[in-house]
Amino acid sequence: MLVSQQERRVEHYRRNEDGTWTLRDVPWPASIELSSIGCTVSLDEIDRDALGAPPTPS
Repeated sequence: MLVSQQERRVEHYRRNEDGTWTLRDVPWPASIELSSIGCTVSLDEIDRDALGAPPTPS
């Protein structure tokens, strides 16, 4: 996952079963599923964390 520092933009790379990689430009607002670690993260969370804001309670 690459997160832009200049704009609200995330590029998400995913490795396929055959070993190839797929690139997806993730639209805002959205969430990204990180299946390899069993996690889903919202782009707003990524943006908020990048700005040093305190986390919001779940």
